[in-house]
Amino acid sequence: PDGYTYSAAISAAISNLPRALELLAEAEADAESQLALAVYGAALSACARAGAGRDALALLERMRARGVAPDMGCYSGALHALQAAGEWREVYDLLHSMRADGVLSLDNMRQSHVGLFQRAKKELGMVGQPAKSRPRRLHGSKVRGGRRRDKTSRAVPIVA
Repeated sequence: PDGYTYSAAISAAISNLPRALELLAEAEADAESQLALAVYGAALSACARAGAGRDALALLERMRARGVAPDMGCYSGALHALQAAGEWREVYDLLHSMRADGVLSLDNMRQSHVGLFQRAKKELGMVGQPAKSRPRRLHGSKVRGGRRRDKTSRAVPIVA
């Protein structure tokens, strides 16, 4: 079977995480199959559906070890799995690593990423802390054209 066949099989097993991960392992062991992002994306979707955040993080590492760079869709699947599992520290850290890896920027940030970041900060008790004690920011609050709006609604440049 090729990567598309494995991707379809994993997608069909989306509600059965052990089977989806078993199919992924089979695909990885198949020397002739060229694994595309779609194969890993399907497995990450199964992780998200099952709320298996740790499995999703392990899957991202497996991808990197095989020389497959995760794309925005793969990261989003992992973020949703972590959110479903209530793993807010990992959500926060993954969003930061996406930014550091150049996958997430102000240009391609989705509203769902902003919401996840804000929810992670809230769950981790980071809301209302002085700026000095908070870890580095993903971005300002309301983003419009590379600028954020402060409390006085003045546009101020985002400083990383």
